[in-house]
Amino acid sequence: YYLYDQLNPNAEMSGDHVSLCQCPSFDGDIKVFNSVLATYYAPSDHSGHGRMHCNVICCMPQWQGGPVRYDCILVDNGSSENDPLCGLLIAHCLLFFSFKFQHFR
Repeated sequence: YYLYDQLNPNAEMSGDHVSLCQCPSFDGDIKVFNSVLATYYAPSDHSGHGRMHCNVICCMPQWQGGPVRYDCILVDNGSSENDPLCGLLIAHCLLFFSFKFQHFR
């Protein structure tokens, strides 16, 4: 459904409301990552260089026989009106992945 939404941004229905046969097929490779590096601007924190910060976000099912680690993040949903979290959603990262579809990554 994700590819349907990306290829049809002006569609009347979102991908989660169309049948699977209407979605594009994909048979390429998918790369899975256990961590990503997030770089972001934090205007309220003066300690970073130019207020820029880097954090590693982890999605590790197990690390060297130790416990699992699935980090939480804040996601901007684009709306802040009447929202106690100012347009942010709390998300639990379970998997990071990357793929190419029609020369787009």
